Parts: sequence; structure tokens; C-alpha cells
Amino acid sequence: MEDFDEFSNFCLALKFQIPDEDDPTQSLEFIEQGIDHFLKNSFTKEQIDFFSGFLYEIVTEIWGRANFAKEAIQRINQFFQKCLDFIASRIQEENVVIFEILNKILESPVRTGFYQNESGNNRIIKIELDKYKSKDSQNESSHSSPQTEKDKQESKETQSQNNEPEFISSTYRFVSPLLLENIEYFGKIGGFRKIISQILGNDYEVSVFRIQSLIQPIIKCSRIFNEQFLGLILPDIQKILGLILDLDFNQLRNENRKELDSLVDSVELFTRRINSKAADEMRERFNLKLSLKYLISPFLETRVMGINDLSSLTTHVMGNIVDNSTHYFYKSFEWLNTENLIDWIEEEKIVDLLINERMHPEILKRSGSIFEFLAKYDKLTMNQFEKIWSYADGSHKSTTEIIYSLFSNILNYISSGNLKELFGKTIAKIQKWEEYSISLLRDFTFYELIKSNEDIDQTSGLNKIWELIKSKELEIETKKSIIQVFQQIFTRKECTEKIKETILIKSLNDIQSNPIIHLKLIQNIIDTYPLKSSMKFYYTHEDRESLIKKLQSSLKILDLLTDELLDFKKQFENLQSQNQFSIPKSQSKESMNLIKMEQHDYNYNIAIRFDLLKTIISDLIQFSSEQIEKLWQSFVENPRDEMEMDLFFQFLISIKFSNQFVSVLFQKAEKLNPETMTPKGFQFFQHFCYQINLIEKIIDGSDANFQVKDIMTSNEFGIESLWKIALLSKDPDVKKLSANFLIQFQIFRYDIILKEEEKVKERREQFISKCINYLSDNKNPNVQNRTIDILTAFIEKIEQTTINADSTKKINQDIPVSLNLKITNLDEKTEETTMVVYGNQTVKEFRNELAKLLDVPLTSFTVSHPLIQKKHDLLTLEDVGLYVAPIKELAIKILRRSDSKPKIKEIHSQDNSSIQIKKENLPSFLLSKYFDKLFQFLAIKEHGTAAKIWNLLMKMPKDKGFLLSFYQLCEDRQEYPEWKQKLQSLDCSYKLIYGLQIIQQFLEYPESVTQELGKEVDRQKWIQTFIRVDGVEYLVKNLVDIPLDQDKDDHECFEFQKSTALILKMIYQLLVNEDSKFRTDIQIKNFSIGIILNKLIDLTIKFGSTESKQTSEESVNLINDIVSYSVKIIVQGCLTEQEEWRNSLKRYPEISIWLKRSLVDSPVNSVREILANGIIKISKNDIDSSPQKNRERQDEEPFRIFFLKNLMKFMEEILDIEPKPEKHDHIIYYEQYFKVVQELINLGYTSNDKMELKNLVYQMIQVIKTYPITEKENSTDKEADERLIGQFNLIRTITSHEKSLKMEIEQKEMVIEELFNQFLFGIPQMQPNQTDIQMHEVTPPKCKAPKTRKACFELVCELSRDCFDNFKAIMSLLNQKHSKFEDMDTWNYSPQYYSQSSTGYRGLTNLGATCYMNSLLQQLFMIQEFRDAILTLDFEKENEKEKNLEKKTIPNEDKISYQLQRIFWYLTKTELGFVNTKLLCNTFKDWENKPLRTSVQMDAEEFLNILFNNLETEISDKEQKNILRDLFRGTFINQVIPY
Repeated sequence: MEDFDEFSNFCLALKFQIPDEDDPTQSLEFIEQGIDHFLKNSFTKEQIDFFSGFLYEIVTEIWGRANFAKEAIQRINQFFQKCLDFIASRIQEENVVIFEILNKILESPVRTGFYQNESGNNRIIKIELDKYKSKDSQNESSHSSPQTEKDKQESKETQSQNNEPEFISSTYRFVSPLLLENIEYFGKIGGFRKIISQILGNDYEVSVFRIQSLIQPIIKCSRIFNEQFLGLILPDIQKILGLILDLDFNQLRNENRKELDSLVDSVELFTRRINSKAADEMRERFNLKLSLKYLISPFLETRVMGINDLSSLTTHVMGNIVDNSTHYFYKSFEWLNTENLIDWIEEEKIVDLLINERMHPEILKRSGSIFEFLAKYDKLTMNQFEKIWSYADGSHKSTTEIIYSLFSNILNYISSGNLKELFGKTIAKIQKWEEYSISLLRDFTFYELIKSNEDIDQTSGLNKIWELIKSKELEIETKKSIIQVFQQIFTRKECTEKIKETILIKSLNDIQSNPIIHLKLIQNIIDTYPLKSSMKFYYTHEDRESLIKKLQSSLKILDLLTDELLDFKKQFENLQSQNQFSIPKSQSKESMNLIKMEQHDYNYNIAIRFDLLKTIISDLIQFSSEQIEKLWQSFVENPRDEMEMDLFFQFLISIKFSNQFVSVLFQKAEKLNPETMTPKGFQFFQHFCYQINLIEKIIDGSDANFQVKDIMTSNEFGIESLWKIALLSKDPDVKKLSANFLIQFQIFRYDIILKEEEKVKERREQFISKCINYLSDNKNPNVQNRTIDILTAFIEKIEQTTINADSTKKINQDIPVSLNLKITNLDEKTEETTMVVYGNQTVKEFRNELAKLLDVPLTSFTVSHPLIQKKHDLLTLEDVGLYVAPIKELAIKILRRSDSKPKIKEIHSQDNSSIQIKKENLPSFLLSKYFDKLFQFLAIKEHGTAAKIWNLLMKMPKDKGFLLSFYQLCEDRQEYPEWKQKLQSLDCSYKLIYGLQIIQQFLEYPESVTQELGKEVDRQKWIQTFIRVDGVEYLVKNLVDIPLDQDKDDHECFEFQKSTALILKMIYQLLVNEDSKFRTDIQIKNFSIGIILNKLIDLTIKFGSTESKQTSEESVNLINDIVSYSVKIIVQGCLTEQEEWRNSLKRYPEISIWLKRSLVDSPVNSVREILANGIIKISKNDIDSSPQKNRERQDEEPFRIFFLKNLMKFMEEILDIEPKPEKHDHIIYYEQYFKVVQELINLGYTSNDKMELKNLVYQMIQVIKTYPITEKENSTDKEADERLIGQFNLIRTITSHEKSLKMEIEQKEMVIEELFNQFLFGIPQMQPNQTDIQMHEVTPPKCKAPKTRKACFELVCELSRDCFDNFKAIMSLLNQKHSKFEDMDTWNYSPQYYSQSSTGYRGLTNLGATCYMNSLLQQLFMIQEFRDAILTLDFEKENEKEKNLEKKTIPNEDKISYQLQRIFWYLTKTELGFVNTKLLCNTFKDWENKPLRTSVQMDAEEFLNILFNNLETEISDKEQKNILRDLFRGTFINQVIPY
């Protein structure tokens, strides 16, 4: 071929021509001529690669089409066969493209393509096999008689000699004849044999990937080959597996395992066409050989792979199917059975291979299933066990742990006799006992118990555990771990009661040697015995109660444990006292351990002993009086510390009371010191009081029939002590607990059990009287305050009322609550009883108590409450809602019991329904008769007593004495002395507030007074009389006397605020009538209007600022009332005809401060609105006055000018405040201020105002031009910048009056362009080191809230109104914002689809299968350092530099870095919702320099590697050259970590 360039150009032209030809015969002839040239002549590699690529594109185009003319079909297939000639001649070159062409020609398209041309659309025809047989074979079959066996044999030999067997199977159906013809043709020209020869040849290095690529055409056609051809090439195909096994270790290590498995699958599939059984055996044998090959590799990771494969095979053979994600063999094995696997393991000496000197812990760790398999079939010898064990000696801890774990797993498969022998040679020799060795001992003991029924003396494991427990060399923590092993063993059914009891007796007898360990052991053994009440009917073992009874009878276990507890404490105290001087050398190691024991450890030991005693004590086994005396003296009267005493109290709470217990503690409990009592001590006292006073029967040893009803007439135990504790305790928790219990005891004992209202009332009066006596007789302020708290909580608890959220008291969880039970028996009859519960009881404890009460197992009854279930056992009764009110009802149904008769233990059977008590019997009403005493305490300001008394009074009804005194004003009298006396008695703040509340009640709620007194209140008459007797003057006097200049604490602040707010509210109600008209007929004799107005302004200034102290919600509301009513009174006064109001306001020296505090600084919007509207009304009223009034005031300054002048005094201060977006709520207070200024200008603009307002406009424009961005994206009108809005509106108002200003300010300041571009239509732009979220928060436009944008828009409109130049400027700006764009060629257009997301982020277009690329690019974009580095690449500078050096310049469009920069820029700047990655895909080249195929999924890691490789090359000489190394650098390590 003389001119290859001309030929290549012609090929390129054909490549675009053939797709449009129905009959490409002429084009194919040209290509075939080219093929002939390539077959006959030599060409360069580049020329062959070009022509191969060209052929691939032509074949691919034709192969995928099904619309060729019929006359061209056979011609095209001849072209395919010509291509096959070319391929067969080039097989030895192993050109990847050539094999892709071959795969196309020998493969039928899935849906449509060239091979469907012959039969129409997607139809497959049945082939005629005779067409493809040799002519000799056809003649022979048509003329001869049936062949004999000899003839058949000769025929086969003839075909073999000619080396031209038939390739197509006669059994294969439904495939295109054209495809079969091509397969037959390729076979006849020796193509398949050449491929096999190439695979098995020695010219190339063996590679799994290479073999898989070469063999693919043969595997594809294997389904069509006949058995004869398959049989001929099968031996060669199977040799491929030998090639794999012959790879050296380094090659095998580098092979991809998935590709290797795929290749073996292909060989297996090929073999299965001949013999499926042989295929199974071949595959299974290969798996074993490959596993062994891996296992003997010098590389650890390869050996790990081999042991994993072998373990998986072994597990599969044992019948335990492994996880399908492991490897490739999951179907049942045919050849690889137990026998063959054992033979193979023994033949290859796998065990010796695993336990040799090269053994790595990681290999041994993964070989567990192999050893289990061999142990299961008794193929492990004792020598092998010993050899494995020997590796644990002196090895690293991790290796030893692996070996011990290995032994634990195979113990199950070892016989009883071998277990004992193995124990003696292995476990018995362990010297170091740690967690893993203890676990091995536990497992050994488990299996020993399972496989034998011997006593403990004959059980090696149990004997070893006991030996370790008794050992004095082991640390205490190790022994605790061994105790846990014992506990796990005891729960096994194989551990008999005889074994448990034997160990239990041993521990009791040996308790002094190591108390802590033996006590834990005893506790664990007892815990394994079930409670009698929870035993199931089929449970035949002994219950816990019977066991304890037996131990008490034989060993006196309670006495033994009690003496041991007291001896332990005494021993510890003696040793501790000795240690103060010296440590005797004769002390034993145990004594030394005791001496070294810290306080925490000592208390832990005490707690263990108490826990065990708690388990032992029951109805049948109780302390003696002497034991109780000793314990009380040791732990309460002479405790080592508070913790020890609390442990003892906790123990007492948890056990049952006996006669001796009550008789001994009856006197001792009352002698407990209330001042030093701890919370646990009080819980015991509370529990004891409850048990003595409210149990079913009093147990005092004299009268066993003493009933609950008799308690009501007897003296209650502990009540006086309870009062002392509540009032004198120094512990805040004890104070709270005791007060709550005292109240709860009162309610539970009398309000619930007693049903007679008079008796309930009597008991309440006694309780209240006791409180009042403590309050009056005790001068200690702390005791007084505690008494008030108790009295307040008593009222709250019974009446369920609180003044505020802070005074709500939560009932303590330790207070008993009675639960009403309705129990339905098997005969459907219902009985009722009660049960006492505590809030801190768990559901599990509650269910156990129910089972005991009902005398049935836990599974034999149901509870109506949905949360009283086993799955909620860990919740408390308060959590599940059973501890809210004093009485709750619960329905219970018994499902089964052995005896159908009810066995409900009666606690008491009184009806516990709620009591309806009259209002007069409520504590708050009963307390009313002590009002005078309580009222006097309001004068005590120290220690917060007055505030507590105030809260108490607020829970009581209003005092009738006060109400009657004030009611006199409704009567026709000349004088009202009692009313005057009551006013004089209000000599302190709280008393004044109380009196003011009475006045307020008559003013606002006369109906309530009528209800309280039973007398009708005439409100109008009362008000007239109140005004006549100088009531308003009394209120004004108190208002004027309120001090403003002293610091006050929280209580004084509340008094001050409360009284001030009440006075102002009532003054306003009295001075302003129902028509909102100020009453001028009320004369205030001793106080001028000026004094009153000055006081009101002073109050507003003090409280109107945002800096005012606001401690609570109630305080905030009071302050708002003070400011609101002060401003209302001032405004209403100035709207009257009384000149003194007007003159006093104008004379006030600090009127501008008042305006600023009320109109700008006040956080209360209603106050600002009231004053703003008031100023406007006053100014309008001044303008609209009668001519006479105007003449009288002609020398006065109008209110409009007065207010405007004072408001302008702090305008500059407001404009100078720097807006801060993070303090956005501060700037919303300017709305009313600018509104007032704007309205005052509109009320009467004159030319005299021009200069001052003109300067103001310029000042505001300068502020606006430098105004920062304060509004965030999507800001609402509530978040709008009111100061900015106010300036817009004020400029608009001024320019509407002074039209000449419009042109002037535009010419000088270019204000329209500024508003247009920065405030209305600014475009967001990202700044350096700025996140996307920050960009949307602090970038233009400055006006984001609708309200702000509207104000700015109205200002722009006003500036253009009646000003043509400004109008032209706006039109010019609008034209710049509009540009032409192409019309959409589709109706399916949605702007929302193309617009940016509300999150501010943009997406990337998926071009088919580029999701992997998009996700990676987005992640890289979100790394700010990487994004900044890419965006700052300067390509123009780099190109200029390369030109100067006369280097070949690569266009920017062909650089990955440039395209990546382009995408990052669009992701940052574009207003669209997504960015197209097509240009990047066109620029991107893979490892073979091929463009990215967007329709083919690519591995994300591979894409990232290529991307970084290209980037690193392109930016290697730029400033950003180290960005990849700095951000993504890592260290590659090859390590196997055991787990």
C-alpha cells in the first residue's frame, strides 16, 4: 500500500458512509482489499493498530444493525469471514482490538442486530445441520445403509487424520445460521486451535487476565461446539489450570482473585459440557491445590487467603454453609466429601504445615474450622494437641489467646476420657491466669459436665476452679473473674444441686480464708435457685427458700454471716489503727491486703455482705434481738463514716420486719439526730414509720389483733421526730424528703383511709395549727421558712394549685402510694385489695410483688396496664405512669393456678374511692382564720420570709376583713373609718400590694367580691365614693413616693414592680373613662400635674430601656405594664384641654432621653406603638385646635416642631450605630421612630425645614452607601432591617416635598445606581476563604426581605417621579439587566428545573453512567483548600511562559486541570441548577489514552487515580504543585492485624 495516509483518509470517510447504506457492498470490497494487503504484506505496529481499530468500528456498526437489504446479507457475512481470516493471521500478536472484533463476530446481539436480518425482526430460526456437513458425509448418509460399529470407528479415525472435525453441535437449537457459518469457518481456518496454542505457548508471560482475554471467544462458542471438538480441545483447556498452579508465588500474589475465579469458572463450564461430574471433581481438586499453593506462599497475605479458602472448604464439608460473600464454592460438593478431605489433609500433611516453626498467629487463628473438622472425626492425636499447646509457652499474649481459643472450640468433639488426659497435659500446666485462660477453663468445665455425671471431687475443671479460688497467690480481680466463671457454670442444667451445695458448704466453711471471694461465690450460688413464687409448674429443682432454710438448720448461716460481718469491720479497724504506727512483720498477706484497702474497697466489702444477708433473711429466718442491737451499735452509733451508715440503712429498708426487729428499733429510730441525718437515713426512718403506722397489723408483741382503725385514735409513731427532721435537718435533700413525706403521710393516712369529712377537717386543722405554732413560737428564720414551705406544699398537694411554675413541688419517689387492685379469679369473680408501691420501684420488682401477693407464677396473670410487661422490667413505676396520684386502679386477671380458690392476701379492704371535700374544708380556707398572724410576717424582709408568706397568702382566699372594710364604700355614709384604718395598716410593700389587689378586685372583678361576701357590689357607686374619699390621691401619693434611685434585691424588685404596676393601672382606669377620654373632673389636691408627669416619665426612663433587669416572665410582664400605663397616661393627659399637661411635658429637661428610651430602646412593641401614635395624635390635635386656642398658643412652639426637634437630637446617634447581622433583633426597634419622624414632616412641611432636612438626606445617603448586609437569604418581614427601611421611607418623604433634591442627589451621589445594583438586583459572588453558606448569607442584594425590597423600590420610584433624567437612568439600568436569548425549542420547559437549588448548591449532569465521577467531583469541590487551589490556577500566564520558551503549547481545552477549574467555577457562580461535564469527559483519557465512555460504569477509585495522575503532571511546575501531596498524602503499609 503505497500511500497509507490516503488509505487511512478513505477509511475514515467509509466509517461515516457505511451507517447510512442499505447495501454497503462496494464499501466492503474496498475494505476487503485492505485486508488482503495486510495479509500479504508487512506493516508497522501503528498502521496495524489503526486498521484494527477501523475494522472494529465497522464490524460493530454492522453487527448492531438489522435493516440491511436482503441481497446484501450474504455478502456482508462473507466480509465477516474475511475479517476472521485477518484475525486468524494476527492471533499471535495478541492485539486486544483484534480479539474484540472476534468477540463481536462470534456473538449474537441480545435484541436486534445483523444476525437477525435473515428472519425479520427479532426472530431466531432453527438451523439445518446438513448444510454444514462435509460433502463426503452427505453422500455417505444418502446412499449407504446404516453404519456398523466398525464403519463408525473408521469414520472417526478418517476425520481425525484429516484434522477437520465438525465444530457445530447437532443438539443446539435456535441460533442464526449466519453465526453458525462464521463459527464453522473460523474453526476450519484453525482459529480456535491457534488461540489455544497461543495460550499454552511460552512466548508470553502467563497472566490470568491475558488467558481470560484470549480464551473468551472459545468459552462463548462452547455452547455451540459439538462433543467431538470439545473432547479434542478439553485436555488443552484443562492445562490452563496447571498454568495457574505453576505461577511463582510473586506472580500469584499479584493476580486479581476475582479474575482468577472467573477464569476457573470458564474452564469448569467448558468441562461441564462433556462431563458434569468430572467438572465438579476438577474444580474441587483445583480449589484444594490452589489453597495449598497459597498456604505455602512466603507472603503472609497470600497465606491468609489460602487458610481462609481451606477453612471455608472444610466448613462446607462439615455441613455448615459459610457466608456467600466469602468466595466461590457454595453448592454441595460431589467429590469433596469427608473421607476425601481427610485423605487429602493427611496426604499433604496440612496439620504439620500449620503447626511448624513458620506458623503465624494469624494463620493459626483462621485454622479453627480445620482443627474442629479433624477433632470431630478423631483425626487429631494427643501429640498434635501437645505440639499446638507448646507454642503457647513463651509466646506473645495474642498468640497464646489464639491457641486457647482454638482449644475451646474443639473441646466439644473430644471424648470424656481424652478430656481428662488433655486437661492434665495442657490446662493443668497453666501458670498465668488471665481472661482467655479463665475462659478456656470455663469451656473445659462445661464440656466435662456435659460428658460425665461425676461428683465434684472427680471433676477436673471444678476442682481446678476451687483450687484457684483458694490460692493466696492470685490477685483479687482475677479471683472475681473466676467467680463469674462459677456463676456461668451454676446456671447450666448439667450443674446438679449436689455440686452447688457441695461448693456452697465449702465456701461457708472456708469463708475466713478469703471473705470477699467466698461471699460473692455464696451469693452467686443462691441466686441460681429460683424463688418459690416464680417457679414454673414443671420445675422440679429446689427453690431458694428451701435451700436457705436447709442451710440455716445445718450451718446457722445467718449467725455465721452476721458474725463474719462484725468481725470483718472490727478486724479492719484494728489493722487500720495498728498501721498508724508500724506494720508488724508477722502480718499475713491477707492482713496486708486489708491494710492497703482503700475506703472505697472497704465499703464495697460491706455492701457485698449486706447483699448476702438481704438474700438470706425471709419470713422464716430473721435477726435475733441481740444481733439487731449489735448491728445498730456498730453501723449507726459507731459508724466509720457516713457511707457505711447509709449502706446499713439501705439494707434495713430492703428486709422484712420481724417482731424482734420492731421491738428493738422502735426506740432507736426516734433517737436519730435530725440535724446530721443523711438522705439514706431518712429513707429508713420513713420506711420504718410507714411500716409501723400503716401496715396490716401493729406488731408490738402484746396485741396481735391491733387493727388499723385503732391507729387513728392512738399516737402515731415518729410524727414528732418527723417534724424535727423537716425543720432542723441541715441536709437540703433530707429537708425536701421529710417535708414531702410529712405531707404525703398526712394525706395518705387521713384523707384516704378516713372517710368522714369532719375527721378529715379536724386532722387538717390540727396540721395547720401545728405549723402556725412552729411559725409563731420559733424565732429561728430558717425554721420559720421551712414551716412556711411545708404549709405551702401541703396546700398545693391537696388542692393541686400553684402560683407559678417555680413553686411546683414534685412528689419524692420514696413516698408510698396506695394502688387499688381489682382481681378477676378463674371463676370470673372480682375481688378488691390495695397494695403500696414506690415511684422508684422497677416494673420487675412490682411484678414479683404481685406474684407473691396473688400466690401464682409470673406467667399466670395479666395486668391491664400496657407497660407492666417483662420487656419494660428496667423502667420505674414513675416512668410508666403508676405513680402520679395517691390512688390508681389496676385490673388483674388470673389465668391459671393449681387451686381455683382465691388466695389473695388481704392488706385492708376499705373502699378507696376519692373523697369529695367541701370548699370550706380545704386547707387554704382553714388557714384563713390565721390571716392576721400571717399578714404581720409580711413585714419581715430578712431571709426571704416575706416573699414565702406572700406566696402562701396568694393560695388563700382574700381576707374577708379587708373585703368588708373596702365594701363600706358601697354604702351611703359620711365617713369610712374602717377603710382608712386598713389603708394605714399597709405599712410595707407586700401589705401595700395586698391592699392594692383588693382595690383592683373592686374595680375589675366586683362579681368575685359579691361571691365572697354574699353582698351585691355596685361598681359605679364604689368608684365614685373611692374618688370622693381621695382614693385617687392615695394612689398618686404612693406612686410619687416610690423610690427610683436605690438598688434592690430580687424580692424587693418584685414588690416595687408589682405595686407600681397596680397603681398605674388603677390610676389609668380611674382617670380615663370608657370612651378613652381623660377625666378632668378629678381633682388631686396635694400633687400638681407636673409632679405626676415627671414621675411617669422617670418611670418610663428607668424601665423603658433594653438594659432593664428582667429576672422572670412575671417580672417582664410587670415592667411592660409600668411602661405601657405610664405612656398611656401621659398621652391621654396631653390630649386634654388642660394646658398644664402640655406645659409640663415641654418643660421636662430630659424629654429627648424619654423619647429615645420609649420609642427606640424599649423592647416592647406595644409601648413603642402607643407612644408613636400618641405623638402623632398630640401633634395633629395641636394643629386642629380651635382658632382661639391657636391665638392663645401663637407664642408657643407647636408640638410638631417640639417633638421633631427632640427626635432629631438622637437621629445622628441612630445613623452612626454600626449594624451587626449577628445582633439582628436589636435593629428592629427603629420602625416606630422613623414612622413618627416621617409623619411629623408630612403634617406641616415648610421651607424653613429645607436646609436641615436636606443635610439629613445627604447624611442618610452616605450611611446607605456604606451600609453592610444585615439580612440573610429568605428573610421574612419579621427579620427585615427596620432601620434601613426607615431611612428609605424618610428620604422618600423628604424628596416628595423637595423635588429639586431628586436631581441634585442623583448627580452628586449616583444614588439610583447604588440602590438598583447593590440593594435590589445585586449578584452574589464568592469571596476568598468563604463557604457557600456564608456566601448566601452575606452577599448582595442587600435587601432580601420583601418589606425591605418594597421600601427600596418605592424610593427608586419616587426619585424618578417628576424627574426625567432620573427616569432615563433607571431605564438604562433596566436595559442592562435584559438581554436576548434563543427561543426554547420545546414546550416542556420548567424554570424551576434549571434554577439554582434553595440550598445554594449546584448539581452535575449525569451523562449516562457518570454518577461515580459526579460524586467524586462534588466531594473534591467541598474540600475548600483543593477548590481554592484549582480556581487560582493561571493558565494564561503559563501559556505565555511556554511561548517565550518556544515550547509546544497544549490548548487549555485539552487540559484536565482547565476543565476541572471550569466546572468548579460554574459550581460556584452559575445561577443554573446544574453543570454539564461533557467537556471534561471529552478531555479525560484512561490508562490506554482512550476517551471516557460516558455510557460505561467505571470504578471510582480508578477514575480518581487517573484524575490525580493527570493533575499532578499538569500542575507540576505551578504554585499549586504540592496541593495533592499535602491534602491526600498517605503511607501504604501491608499488615495483618489479628482480631
